[in-house]
Amino acid sequence: MKNFSVLFVPATLLALSGCDGASSLGDGDQAGDQGSSTSSSPSSSAGASAGGQGQGGSGSPSSSASGTGGQGVGGSGGTTSVTSSSSTGGTGAAACDSAQALATNLSGPVDLDITANEIVFLTQGLDFADPTVLDAAVQKVGKDGGAVTVLSSGVSSTSYLALTSTDVLFTGFGDYPDFGDGYLAKVPIAGGATTVLAPNETQGYVVAHDGVTAFWSRLNGAGPATGDLMSTPISGGASTILATQVDPYGLWIDGSNIYYTANMLGEVRKVPKGGGASTLLATGVNWPATIVGDATTLYFAEFAGGNIGSIRRLPKAGGNAEVIAANQAGPTDLLLDGTVLYWANLGSDNQADGEIMKLDLNGGVPVVVACGQDHPTALAVDATHVYWANYGTVMVADGTIMKMPK
Repeated sequence: MKNFSVLFVPATLLALSGCDGASSLGDGDQAGDQGSSTSSSPSSSAGASAGGQGQGGSGSPSSSASGTGGQGVGGSGGTTSVTSSSSTGGTGAAACDSAQALATNLSGPVDLDITANEIVFLTQGLDFADPTVLDAAVQKVGKDGGAVTVLSSGVSSTSYLALTSTDVLFTGFGDYPDFGDGYLAKVPIAGGATTVLAPNETQGYVVAHDGVTAFWSRLNGAGPATGDLMSTPISGGASTILATQVDPYGLWIDGSNIYYTANMLGEVRKVPKGGGASTLLATGVNWPATIVGDATTLYFAEFAGGNIGSIRRLPKAGGNAEVIAANQAGPTDLLLDGTVLYWANLGSDNQADGEIMKLDLNGGVPVVVACGQDHPTALAVDATHVYWANYGTVMVADGTIMKMPK
């Protein structure tokens, strides 16, 4: 997973002592950029991590939006007072010298997720300003490295992805100046034609799914309340507007609801998966982004420049949004692995000081898993390892896909 917007938001002043920087122990052959488990925010491991893009391919079902699902605010919502927690007290030491590069020289990897044997990821491309240059792609590489395979290419800037059992669902943000070539698309994980499910959208962003329906957002411009929450059948068909004017930057689904962050509004909300009134769960949050959850609790990243970001938890019914990890430098993606919460800190502008973090929710302090990373944007975990994407330098092909033991 993960967060396109944060790539252009300054995240400064993070430097943890004792971090020697991750070393590349092995590279996969990077053959890709030229062409050819429940969360939304970057990491489909947590639910619907979202995004990528892709276009061209087999078919483009109508993107007409039907039904306006309503946006009324039901419920009073909770406050976001900072509650002291044992988790905020300190930061554990990092093993910053044991990360392995699986793929290198990538053009802005922004999101990833994993299958049993592979890492599927999106690259954003190098040219956001020229809509005639379509150099973003959906790619994959083995968990032990090797050749990179291009699944979909020749598309406008990608955003987020989510994996079904057979397909990569991904969104496209579109290209400057109007971003009107955004979309929701899918491509088989095994390879095959790309199908555009919702074409000509403005700023396609986060995405999640329940096996039948893709839930995703379009930002519709730069205003603080212009984005829509959408649903589209994965098999193809018309898109439906579930909530309007909500600026959804992160989303996570359970059996009944879609939980999402309204980034510029500073809110956390939920709406029924079938549409209906939007319920306010928390307000007064500073740039809420990625969100994940479990049976009772939501966890979300409060993205902010410098080292003033945080990780918060919130009852699913709403209430106090408690800070469980303070002083984080631009948290961009997070996921739940049992009772352990992982997240990525983007770090400072123009410096490779990003981090991969984890926190045992049963008690403890945030622990640095890897430091000295070049703007990590998304992560995933399996039984033994954590995997992440380092975006690298904007408009330079120096991004990487990394892994290290948990």
